[in-house]
Amino acid sequence: MARAARSLRSQVLTIREESYVEAARAMGMSKGDILGRDIIPQLMPFIMINAAGAGKGVITEAVGLYFLGFLPGMHPTGER
Repeated sequence: MARAARSLRSQVLTIREESYVEAARAMGMSKGDILGRDIIPQLMPFIMINAAGAGKGVITEAVGLYFLGFLPGMHPTGER
C-alpha cells in the first residue's frame, strides 16, 4: 500500500511539470479544474492496475484462509 502511494505521488509530481499543466495554470484554471481535467485522467490506468492487483491479493488470501479452515466453507450438500 505504501509503495503504491509513493508511486502515485511520484506520478503526480511528474505530471504537474508537464507543459499542458503549466499552460492551464497560466490560463488561470483553478487547481480543481487542472486536477480533474489533466492529472486524474493520466493517473486512472495506474490506479486501476493497482486496484486489480489488490483485488487479486484479497482473493488469494481468502482462498488460503478457506483452505486452512479459518473461514466457513460450503459442504458438498450445500449446507454450512
